[in-house]
Amino acid sequence: MLIIKMIHKQRFRFLQALSFTVILLFIALGPAYQQVLNQDSILLRSWTMYAYEGLNLCHAQFYILEPNQEKKPINWLRTLGYADLQKAPLSLRRLIGCEEALNVGKQLRTKLGSQVDLRLTARVSEQYGWRVQYRDLPIP
Repeated sequence: MLIIKMIHKQRFRFLQALSFTVILLFIALGPAYQQVLNQDSILLRSWTMYAYEGLNLCHAQFYILEPNQEKKPINWLRTLGYADLQKAPLSLRRLIGCEEALNVGKQLRTKLGSQVDLRLTARVSEQYGWRVQYRDLPIP
């Protein structure tokens, strides 16, 4: 009787370990099916980390276009009077949408004056990468 209980206990532990391993492999290797083999499956989930986070962020570069067509990049935070990124307000540290970059450009235009040929190149983050929004846009 004792031997039969031990056999059942061993079988139970074996099935428990086997089911744990199968579930672990399903969770860990399921997304690899889609990523490595580039296949879609109803049973296997796709791996998405930080889905829809960081979208519509704007990466803006301001520069002055010299008369000889040379582009002179400017540190727009320093031009607006902020020594470093940490001292600038959040609205300037994180530009949401390229419309905010245009607003920053207007502030720079006020600071630099109308005699400078101020230009903007900006790109916006999307779900599948960066898209150029403005290239060599003159700031009025």
